[in-house]
Amino acid sequence: MATPHCTSQDFAYRGMYIPKDTVVVLNCYTLHHNEERYPDASVFNPDRYLGDDLSCVESAKLANVMERDHWTFGAGRRICPGLPVAERELWLAISRLLWSFTFHALPEEPISLEEYEGLSGRTPMPFRLNVVPRVGTLHSILQNQDEISLTF
Repeated sequence: MATPHCTSQDFAYRGMYIPKDTVVVLNCYTLHHNEERYPDASVFNPDRYLGDDLSCVESAKLANVMERDHWTFGAGRRICPGLPVAERELWLAISRLLWSFTFHALPEEPISLEEYEGLSGRTPMPFRLNVVPRVGTLHSILQNQDEISLTF
């Protein structure tokens, strides 16, 4: 679910009367689990995004909103104003983590992709990982780039 908002005036939507000051919420979960658009939406399948070359910002500006890649940052005039910064920060953080480490599930503690906690249903259940540096010289690479300063 997205951030709740209040309507600024009375209006009708699909024959339903919505009075001013009604709390409305963009149902992102339903949009992201539309089986017509995302077959097997509950299955982890990053390949479904191959060929999607638009940034979040470009996708959010599409004339047909149903062609957007996702609604994580909201929609319309109340879309998150920090979307361009968030997209870049997420890319930097994730790319650096994947460059630096390998991530492995613990054999004795499988990770469930079906279970979530919280009212929004978007918080995965806690899990533990084995995080291993990708190269033995990772420490020296990072030190040379002034990324870290460790003293022993």
